[in-house]
Amino acid sequence: MIEIMAGACVIYDNKVLVLQQKEDGPQPLKWGPPGGHGEKSEKPIDTATREVKEETNLSIKIQGLVSASIAETPSGKIFAVIIYSAKPLNVDGIQISNESNEYRWVDIGELEDLDLREESLREILMRSLSQSPAPLDTFNIVKFREEH
Repeated sequence: MIEIMAGACVIYDNKVLVLQQKEDGPQPLKWGPPGGHGEKSEKPIDTATREVKEETNLSIKIQGLVSASIAETPSGKIFAVIIYSAKPLNVDGIQISNESNEYRWVDIGELEDLDLREESLREILMRSLSQSPAPLDTFNIVKFREEH
C-alpha cells in the first residue's frame, strides 16, 4: 500500500520556510519544509495545507507543484511524496507547533549549510526558490468510473 505524504515550500520575500525538528523527534534537529502524512481520503493538496497550518499556524495559498515522487524506506514502506509551492497569506501569525524547535526563512545560499531531514530536500527547496512551480494540474487525482 502506498501512503501519501505532502508538504509545501512556503515562499516569502525570496526565502523558503524551514522547520527544525525537536531533539526527541523522528529526525532530531534536522531541517525541512512543513509537511506530513495524509489522512484517510484526504487529497495531497489538502494534506499540505493542513500540515502547514498545524505546524506553523500559517494559512497558505498553493501556487503550484514543486515535486512529486515515490519514496521507499529501508523497512519497505512506500510513499507518494508531493511537495507544493505556496505563499503565506499572513506571516505575522507564525507560531510553530511542539514538533519543532525553531523556524527560519532561508534564501538559496543558506540552503547549503542546513542539515536536512533528507538530502533530496535540498534540490526541492532550491527549485522552489529558483524556478516557477509546475501547474497544479500536473499532478491530478482522477476518479475512475468503475473499480479496476
